[in-house]
Amino acid sequence: MNIKITNNNKIFNELNLKKNLHSLILFDEKQSNPLFSVSLMAKVKRQGGKITDLKETALSAELDNGSLVTWLMVSEKKSIFQIQTLLRKAFDKILSENPKTVTIVNESKNNDEWLKQAVYVACVNSQDLPNLKSSAKKKNLKSIKTFGASAKTSFKNIEALVGGNTLTRELTITPPNQLTPTIYRQKIKKLSKENGWKVDEFAMPKLKKLGAGAFYAVAKGSEPQDAAIVHLTYSPTGAKETISLVGKGICLIQAGTT
Repeated sequence: MNIKITNNNKIFNELNLKKNLHSLILFDEKQSNPLFSVSLMAKVKRQGGKITDLKETALSAELDNGSLVTWLMVSEKKSIFQIQTLLRKAFDKILSENPKTVTIVNESKNNDEWLKQAVYVACVNSQDLPNLKSSAKKKNLKSIKTFGASAKTSFKNIEALVGGNTLTRELTITPPNQLTPTIYRQKIKKLSKENGWKVDEFAMPKLKKLGAGAFYAVAKGSEPQDAAIVHLTYSPTGAKETISLVGKGICLIQAGTT
């Protein structure tokens, strides 16, 4: 992942946070005076709403120095999917400005889950994916600063999830002439080398010899005959159980063509 995440345990206040051009502030209902509350309450009043409306819809405002701030109220009764949906909408205005740095402040007590999910949503929506349009704009986000996390908070799992999500979308979006079975297999070998996976590859001649008739018969109809079954094994130190995953990477489907 090309975005640097910095976990700051420093004391944060309006004076030093105001210097950040794009900020998301997470607070709970018990927080009677969230950061930049004057600007927040002025906008809530102007819109004729209530502060608790922020449990379902984020609110954004510009400060007097031009910085953009978005507030969202944390609720412990939300599922991960609901949290991510709310955060995605909360980040809409911030990420639409294609910032280089985003600041996320967690004012909610004992609720690092929302902060972690906020980092995930910001990262996963700031990845450059395959795009053949000449008008495509490159994402600028390079840094996420977090404040208010507990000292033990780690974002390593979040970084891994973002990497997996991005890779999956890249493979899904890439057109078939740029992701042939040969290229797909090359990508697998590269990933295996980077992550310490063992690779066993069963190409067409080997599959025929093994008697994999169904797979071989289908793959034989494609030229070049570069289809394969790839067996990956990851054996982390101290592992006590074995988990097997079976899937398929389809590069091109011509079903229904006569």
